[in-house]
Amino acid sequence: QFKLEPGEIRTIVIETDYRLATIITLIILLIIAFLYYWLKTDISISKKVMNIVTDKNGVTNMKIVINIKNKGLGTIRNVKVMDRLPMVINSPDSFGTAHPKIIKGEGGTKLIWEILALSKKEERIFSYTASYRLSVIGQLNMPRTLVRYRRGFRSMIVRSNPIKLFH
Repeated sequence: QFKLEPGEIRTIVIETDYRLATIITLIILLIIAFLYYWLKTDISISKKVMNIVTDKNGVTNMKIVINIKNKGLGTIRNVKVMDRLPMVINSPDSFGTAHPKIIKGEGGTKLIWEILALSKKEERIFSYTASYRLSVIGQLNMPRTLVRYRRGFRSMIVRSNPIKLFH
């Protein structure tokens, strides 16, 4: 503390060290960038049910379309696309361009497509037709489609949107 008399001049110098705040900000930004890279997926997947038609015999036919896109900057190799159908749905009978491996089990039918390489920004569309009898009352839940691939040493799994069909 000091007093200033009229006409008296005094110079005050205040120094602020921003090094600590800058270092903390940089560390936080590096952590955010690392987490973004670590948690982001290179593949996007969507699943849609199209053309639901019920015939005179009570059999409902539907076309299911799975869309996969490589959002990453490089080619992704050994991609597995796995879709499951509930027990009430019959095995698919008509496929688009690619035919999956079909595995029938207790919980329903599994469809597995294997993609050797998915280039940067490449998109693949898988489609198939499945049918079921009108024994479903209320809501039919279609399981999510899974995409499994490796990025570095990590095995990545991406899930599609869930689909609910109402009757």
